[in-house]
Amino acid sequence: MNELWAIVVALPHERQAVLPQMSVRARIRGLGFKIWEGEIAQRKVLLVQSGLGITSAKIAGNFLVEHFPITHLIATGYCGALHKNLKTGDAVWADSLRSESDESFLLSEESALKNVVEKSFKICSQDYQRGTLITRQNAVNRSKDKKSLAESTGAIAVDMETYPLFQSIQTSGKKIAFLSLRFVLDAADDELAPTDDFVGQNGHVKPLNLVKQVIKRPPLILELQGMGHKASRAREALSRWVGCFFKNL
Repeated sequence: MNELWAIVVALPHERQAVLPQMSVRARIRGLGFKIWEGEIAQRKVLLVQSGLGITSAKIAGNFLVEHFPITHLIATGYCGALHKNLKTGDAVWADSLRSESDESFLLSEESALKNVVEKSFKICSQDYQRGTLITRQNAVNRSKDKKSLAESTGAIAVDMETYPLFQSIQTSGKKIAFLSLRFVLDAADDELAPTDDFVGQNGHVKPLNLVKQVIKRPPLILELQGMGHKASRAREALSRWVGCFFKNL
């Protein structure tokens, strides 16, 4: 069987956890998304930067399943913790997905794939939890909102792209193995600064808008520095896991 793995992330920062490990042959630009075609550890891979949010993920996911003979799709990148025991850099390996409209799906991996994931965690000493991942249109920044979401849904983490990526596979009717594995950026009790005013859908900062927000609220600088440190830890964990995973396939 000729395998073709798609790794889908949302942000440039997440992309940089994977791209340096690829030998890239081609680059493709789509409607708001980017694709790098190449190999990791002699496995054919498409790295997709979808952009932020449900709509962006849906567009990228639909394009993938319609135009490439992918056999596996890994939805990865960062997430926010809803469970109190998850910390920055931990992995969330979803065993079920939930949408903002309360639709839900149980996930089950083939035993061979499951064994490789478990082995890769062990080799790279990666802490992880299995549980429900809920996808929301908007980021959940406040600790009280995370607590409320956890209590009402039973989810252990939240993201903004996984569910529509899974839907793209479901509606295609094609046999494509799906793996949802994300890395915690913010813990359940962390308070994150809202970034909607100065971060675009492609994940790039809008400098003028950022300056305006800092003028309005100077402590934002320190908050963003803290967020940057957390993102670096999450990216290091993601990068390490990708390397371990593909070397052990």
